[in-house]
Amino acid sequence: MASVIEQCQVAPSPGSAAELTLPLTYFDHMWLAFNRMRRILFYKLPISRSDFVQTIIPTLKDSLSLALTHYIPLAGNVACPLSSSGYPELRYVIRDSVSVIFSETDMDFNYLISNHPRDAKDFYHFVPQLAEAKDAPGIQLAPVLAIQVTLFPNIGISIGFTNHHVAGDGATILGFIRAWASLNKFSGDEQFLANEFVPFYDRSVIKDSHGQAMSIWDVMQKFKLEMCEIVTPPDKVRVTFIITQDDITKLK
Repeated sequence: MASVIEQCQVAPSPGSAAELTLPLTYFDHMWLAFNRMRRILFYKLPISRSDFVQTIIPTLKDSLSLALTHYIPLAGNVACPLSSSGYPELRYVIRDSVSVIFSETDMDFNYLISNHPRDAKDFYHFVPQLAEAKDAPGIQLAPVLAIQVTLFPNIGISIGFTNHHVAGDGATILGFIRAWASLNKFSGDEQFLANEFVPFYDRSVIKDSHGQAMSIWDVMQKFKLEMCEIVTPPDKVRVTFIITQDDITKLK
């Protein structure tokens, strides 16, 4: 349904932090065993394949690299210890990067974005799968973000995101998407990057005087954590409902 034009790795731009480690807090542990999050954005953009390859792909890669300098953990991994003495963390080291696929499809764009029941399986062609976790000394490293940009020739594009929830909730990923969009729109000029798009990483503001994080982690280690995910598209339909202001008033 979607043929690959280019598959690449995009790293934070040169000059960003060489490494960053963020220990998980007691708010984060439950997401280690949570399903990966997937979302797709559709844009009407009547461009040809040649324009997509020559213009859109290079600018998206450049602006993504700049956005990742502010969202360094998204280019890294969840580091999950193999022994009981370790503790899970988000870890970025130099040369870590995000997997990005650029693809093309002949599927009906309007069918996917229209307000009628659609087979949920049809959308899975446009979201990427996170790479499998890999072993390192004493830990497993699982990527936290993958992106797929798909061209619907002369109609539009979609951008699909798959992320590990432990690296950020919906607001975090939305902030990342808006930062990427802003940098892409303004050719990488960071003066247009609003403060609310830039994340805050100081974990010291979360106080854990009773050692809850380690207690929760001790319990979680009794269960088998699957750092890899097998994707089975559901046998369901996806429907969009339009709710007007009058409908909302009636509900109240």
